[in-house]
Amino acid sequence: MDIKGPNGSTVNGTQRSVANRAGSANTSNGSESVKPTAGGDDSVSLSVLPDVIKSTSSKLAAEPSVYEAKVQRIKDAIANGEYPVDSKRLAQKLLEFDSL
Repeated sequence: MDIKGPNGSTVNGTQRSVANRAGSANTSNGSESVKPTAGGDDSVSLSVLPDVIKSTSSKLAAEPSVYEAKVQRIKDAIANGEYPVDSKRLAQKLLEFDSL
C-alpha cells in the first residue's frame, strides 16, 4: 500500500525516504501522521525514535569504555609511590560500603 506523506513523498510499508525522516524530526512528539491517498479515516504514525536510538548507540559504541591514558597515569603513579591516598576518605567509603 502506498501512502503519501506530508511532503508529498510516497511511503511504502514501513520504509520512509530520507526527506520524510527529516520532516518527522521536526514534530514535537517525535512522530508523524500520514494520511492515505485514497479516502478513509486510516492513519499511520511513524516514529523517529528507533533512528535516534540507533544513532546514539553508534556514538556510544565509538567511545572508549576505558580511558587508557588516564588508567596508565594512575598505574604509573601507584608503581612510583606517587599516588595520593586520602586514608580518611577511603575509610569512610569502606564503612559506607559495609553498611549496605
